Amino acid sequence: MLPKEKAVELFRQMLRDHPIDVFGTWEAHIPKLHNDQRFHYIQDALERQELFDQVAADLVREKKTKRQEQTRLDELPKTHKKQKTSDEIVDPFDELLAQHVRKKTSFARFCQKHLKDPRYLSVKTSREREKRFLKHVERLGK
Repeated sequence: MLPKEKAVELFRQMLRDHPIDVFGTWEAHIPKLHNDQRFHYIQDALERQELFDQVAADLVREKKTKRQEQTRLDELPKTHKKQKTSDEIVDPFDELLAQHVRKKTSFARFCQKHLKDPRYLSVKTSREREKRFLKHVERLGK
């Protein structure tokens, strides 16, 4: 039998080790976690659910903080960003933009022309592609 604090710590670690849907229900996760031995360290079902809810809330907060930090970094002026060295790999989508986009290129035309290009597909969402496209065109205009 483990001490209570150690059992709680191991149970929390089990939850972090398994891919859990932070907006899912505890009941949906029980079958996925039941085979892990750490699941049985906490005997009380209500306590298991409370720990699950706490870990899920922690994960949501971590994601939110990470997203805010990334947004803050994206908004920094270029002079404050780390300069890329020639040894670093250039983003494939940015390379595509540099090669094929001019000031008067429209996003729709760019999409039609490069829809199957792997560099185009390296950016997952159309919204993100358009955002980066518009930033590139804006830089060309300066």
